[in-house]
Amino acid sequence: GGIRLSQETFQAVLRDMATSLRAQGFTDIFLIGDSGGNQRGMAIVAEELSAAWAGQGIVIAHIPEYYNYDDVVQYQKDVLGIDEDPRLEGLHDDYYITSIIMNEDPQHVRLEQRIAADKASINDISLLPVDKTLEHGRRLIEFRTDVTVAAIKAAIAASGR
Repeated sequence: GGIRLSQETFQAVLRDMATSLRAQGFTDIFLIGDSGGNQRGMAIVAEELSAAWAGQGIVIAHIPEYYNYDDVVQYQKDVLGIDEDPRLEGLHDDYYITSIIMNEDPQHVRLEQRIAADKASINDISLLPVDKTLEHGRRLIEFRTDVTVAAIKAAIAASGR
């Protein structure tokens, strides 16, 4: 299970966090998330606070490029040669996220248990050999980082500051 927030509460938390950061002297505040259900709330709060803080030298922006799933899947296909159909197994699991998580620690995806259960694949893409999956994960991290940094720079430039 997990703790769920209504959009109203989620937006209030974001608003309070951003306001707190501003009060502490931050002038560049970016809302970034990797859950589809959170994108709209982050965009709403960023737009709201951007309007409220206009002319005060504060940049607040939602960076949806971080969660641009379609571009990541296309990169995975075109650059890494991995053509994944995430609907294949019908689970909320895919190779690209798993390969990224494995760069922190392969046990975060219960790799040993997967191997023991003959489930060391996602959507017919093997997680073995581990070194190959880790390399894919590193390259996906770099891709997402580059796209996100470019979007942050664009948001700062668009602010006119």
